Amino acid sequence: MNRSSPKQYEDKTKIQFVSELEYLRKKIAKLEKAEIERKQAEQNQRASEERYRTLFKLAADSIVLIDPKTSEIMEFNDSCHKNLGYTREEFKKLRIKDLDVFESPEKFFERSEKLSKGIPVNSFETKQKGKDDIIRDVHVSGTLIEIGDRKYILSIWRDITEGKKIENALRENEAKLAEQAKNQEETNTALKVLLRLRNEEKERTEENILSNVKQLIDPYLKKLRHTGLSAEQDNLVNIVESNLAEITASLTPKLFSKSIGLTPRELDVANLVKNGLTSQEISETLCLSDNAVAFHRRNIRTKLGLKKKKVNLRSYLQNLS
Repeated sequence: MNRSSPKQYEDKTKIQFVSELEYLRKKIAKLEKAEIERKQAEQNQRASEERYRTLFKLAADSIVLIDPKTSEIMEFNDSCHKNLGYTREEFKKLRIKDLDVFESPEKFFERSEKLSKGIPVNSFETKQKGKDDIIRDVHVSGTLIEIGDRKYILSIWRDITEGKKIENALRENEAKLAEQAKNQEETNTALKVLLRLRNEEKERTEENILSNVKQLIDPYLKKLRHTGLSAEQDNLVNIVESNLAEITASLTPKLFSKSIGLTPRELDVANLVKNGLTSQEISETLCLSDNAVAFHRRNIRTKLGLKKKKVNLRSYLQNLS
């Protein structure tokens, strides 16, 4: 049986010692690395907490942590109590029911229960009363968070009072504009009625003038021509007739045609004559015989008081237009 010599045993012990020492060094290195990482993580966490704490503190909106079981306000930022006119100490003593005008305890706990079950709750608008008893419009949003082993409602309150005032002012302005538009429409309708009545009155007046000329003046001028007038007198009658024709020419052709009694077919022929068409062209356009066109032209001249007068019918009709 081989036995190790004292020398071999000593060498073996040294090797084991070195091996164990190396193991310990690696273990210590791991522990040191883990400690460094832990400290770095703690430092990062503190920095992150500091950032969130700064944001929480400086946010313009009110941010609160609420106990979902009691509605007690557990933590809040400065904006929360300042926006409602309270000191921090005063605000600590308040609960949701002390601030919210509409939010009943039952409604709060109903929302809290939904959040606790993971059911999303839509943001909503409410009204809060400050220390000065002034009612403020507030937009509220909330979510459930866990800190340690406890659950809280993280709620953000945004004061929308000024926005509501602007919104209401715009709505009132829109209502005023709508009312003004309605009044303007009614005014326009009334003006249209007045304009129509005025035009109708104008047409009646013009028609009366034309009718009076035809019935009260023309017959006497015709009779006057058969009383043996001298050349000078006949010339004066021509001047009167010419002046009457100029006066009546300023009136509308439609009324004129009505007052002198033109038939629809005579009016068609008169319009074509006025536009420069020859009798042959009128015949082809209206599918009338040459004799029929000549007949209508004679009637038109007669009704216009141009019979046996050397007056160009087309020129006369154009002057009427």
